Amino acid sequence: MCLAGAFPTLLAWAVTVLPDTARRISGALLTANLAGSAALPYALALLTGPAPPAAVPLALAGLALASAAALAAAVRATGPAPGTHPRPSPAHTDEMEHSA
Repeated sequence: MCLAGAFPTLLAWAVTVLPDTARRISGALLTANLAGSAALPYALALLTGPAPPAAVPLALAGLALASAAALAAAVRATGPAPGTHPRPSPAHTDEMEHSA
């Protein structure tokens, strides 16, 4: 319940930061939310069904790590969103200032 505000905040932040891809971002986040809401409880039940109740935190940690790995793989596979440019490094910024 402590993370109840995290998803709406993430959705609003993503749409604000990347307005050019707002539809794509919000669609992907809402789809991931629905898929996770359906799949993760079922996976938790499969992992902890025959196990003692003390296995629930370990199963939750494993599912969190698997979700983070899937997110990292998705970010690497898709690359930066169209229209976004990487920020220059501080050294590169200094070079630009001195050359002007």
